[in-house]
Amino acid sequence: MFVDNDFIYLFAVNTSPERVGKQCLIIARSPVSEGGLPHTWKNYYNGGFNENSLPLGFRKENMSNFYSIRGGKSDCIFDLTDPTAKERNHVYFNVAKVRNTPYYLGVVEETKSPEFNAPGEWYLRFVISSDLIHWYPVQTCTISEGCYNHIFHWRVVAPSPGQEPWNYGILSYPTLYNTNGVANDVIDANEFYLVGTNVANNYNLFKLKLSLNLPTNTISPTNTLLPTSNNNVTITPTLTNTPPFCSKKSQGDANCDESIDENDYNVWKCEFLGGGTCQNTSSQKKADFNSDNKVDLIDFEIWRRNFSFSNITPTPNFVDISICDRCRRENRICPAICNINNLPNDR
Repeated sequence: MFVDNDFIYLFAVNTSPERVGKQCLIIARSPVSEGGLPHTWKNYYNGGFNENSLPLGFRKENMSNFYSIRGGKSDCIFDLTDPTAKERNHVYFNVAKVRNTPYYLGVVEETKSPEFNAPGEWYLRFVISSDLIHWYPVQTCTISEGCYNHIFHWRVVAPSPGQEPWNYGILSYPTLYNTNGVANDVIDANEFYLVGTNVANNYNLFKLKLSLNLPTNTISPTNTLLPTSNNNVTITPTLTNTPPFCSKKSQGDANCDESIDENDYNVWKCEFLGGGTCQNTSSQKKADFNSDNKVDLIDFEIWRRNFSFSNITPTPNFVDISICDRCRRENRICPAICNINNLPNDR
């Protein structure tokens, strides 16, 4: 599910008779103003969002009555731009907006079932779109190892004929994250993460840091040109085993140690006074708790609300006077603790 402008978009896999049982990706949308009510969803079909996604009369209270009733017609959206898409099962799809561009980046997990005593195959690829409907191949690069020069970024063949491929996937359920690791709806083209489960390696969580080669020409349904690159290296990227991204980042955990304490305040202070950076080059907007690409007093308030003062003895210097001075000089709303501590206007 993805929210963009005035609509909620829902991507789903559907088994259509035309694809002989293979799963394909479809898209439906509903106006944000409707709150996702069942009767407001429309499938993309035959050039527009024209088909009711759910049968008439469907409600969550009576959904069991509709288990055997098909929903409205829908196009397999990858078929619109890729004639080979019919050969593969579309297993999983994740999408993010590319910040300050007209584009959306998608990552697709696909499989090809074993046929005629041949092993199955697992694929992962990236696609780009300007309308969330028409998707084209796009090149990504690892930060340190080079760029891909083929459509399938990874292809894994099951070891024996007749074997299904999914158990050998490298990054299953692939999900895009920004560099802070706290949001997966907007990423930056020059650096982002791909996170997924390595089924073949005991289901461990892995991440890969990537960048995106944006198209040199505006893409449209009639333009299928691949982006160009000066790097023609074919690579096998190195995966990094990693624990999940810090779950409390949006609550004020700047150093991702799963606690919200004075250490996080010190990171915020350093970045707030330094415009988002510190003398330590590894600290780059770690205290941007609301992911608005800046470190400001809003982030402080997020930290303050989630920090427990029960374990410390508050003192007038707990929030540095310099911070309160600055917000007063700039006629901003100061952190509440500036008033609580009765700090002076000038040092």
